[in-house]
Amino acid sequence: MMTLGKMNIGMFVETHQPGVGLFHVMDAIARHLSESLNVYIFTTQLKDQKTIDDYPYQVIRHVSFKIPFLNIALPLGFLDFKFHRLLKEVNLDIIHIHSGHTMGNIGVQYAKKHQIPIIGTIYGLVNLDQWNPATEKLHTEKDIEEIKHVYHQCQLVFSSHKFTDTVLELDELMKKPVILPLGTDIISVEEQTSNQLRQKHGIKADEKVLLSLNHHVSSHIEFISDALFKLRLKGYKFKWIILDQQENSESLKNHLKKNGLLPHAIIIQKETFIETYQSYLKLADLICHASLLDPLYTILVDAASQRKCVLSVENSLVSRLITDGSNGYLSQQTPTAYAEKIIEILKYPKVVLKVGDKAYQDFYRTWHDLTPLMIEAYNQAKEHAKQTL
Repeated sequence: MMTLGKMNIGMFVETHQPGVGLFHVMDAIARHLSESLNVYIFTTQLKDQKTIDDYPYQVIRHVSFKIPFLNIALPLGFLDFKFHRLLKEVNLDIIHIHSGHTMGNIGVQYAKKHQIPIIGTIYGLVNLDQWNPATEKLHTEKDIEEIKHVYHQCQLVFSSHKFTDTVLELDELMKKPVILPLGTDIISVEEQTSNQLRQKHGIKADEKVLLSLNHHVSSHIEFISDALFKLRLKGYKFKWIILDQQENSESLKNHLKKNGLLPHAIIIQKETFIETYQSYLKLADLICHASLLDPLYTILVDAASQRKCVLSVENSLVSRLITDGSNGYLSQQTPTAYAEKIIEILKYPKVVLKVGDKAYQDFYRTWHDLTPLMIEAYNQAKEHAKQTL
């Protein structure tokens, strides 16, 4: 429900649904902003999807069709009259683009028609290859040009990565990004919670606890599974907790079974409440994350909330933020090297505590802390628009 006197912010993103990595970031941002602003998220609606949008902000969905084999849905243009009627009625003050595909273009068109400022957020663009259609397999050259065109229209660009500057400096039409780190709603929990979970799952005192997330891009779980197979062969004692947010967990279980890891694994399936998530983070001795493609580094922020370390792999997007042995750990991209790194790290618990403290200093930010910065940027963009648009 719109509140009179508040600024109206329209966020445009291709997908907004539980289980998708960007959803968690979008949801957190929108929830906090909605305490001070009227927030609308414009996104896609799959024909076969029954979505219940029970949020403190309003979600307006465009009838769409899903592209086979990709987690992308494309709106059906102006055929969705209800969507465009609702878009027209909300009287937006700011357009905020969170993905530069078709929905982003709709936001740009609205902004130009109504002469209001456009803000864009770029997630995970830390590698020039992501602008290169020869290496970016999810998009054609035409797709990438359209995405770049959307962000070229923005008067202000946010980025969560400090490395984005080096990627975009060759793009003369792109505004220099303002770095706005990713945050989390996770808070530190008591050690007592970990003791309760150890009892619940029968985790022995001499067993190390490893934790991984299976969401968005799940191939890294198979990599970690292969690494833990090496640990099992060495007789290393551990329990592997997997927070599994994939709809089909059979492939995960089959891979674990193949590696003889089912007795060593604890699978927590479906959506995980934040209280559960933060409790398992607190329990873990080490967070294992090996995705090369995941553009969001929320795993670093979430782990840091409990002063925990992440073991990533070299040349991944997340690895760009980690200094090995200082605020996290890095391994070579082989299961054997990853397994040996786990043993090496957990051999020195006092060092792990120090690295966890540094991770807390470097990565831990709450959305409560970051939201005022975004609101200030909105206000400045609105005032600037009065003079220039």
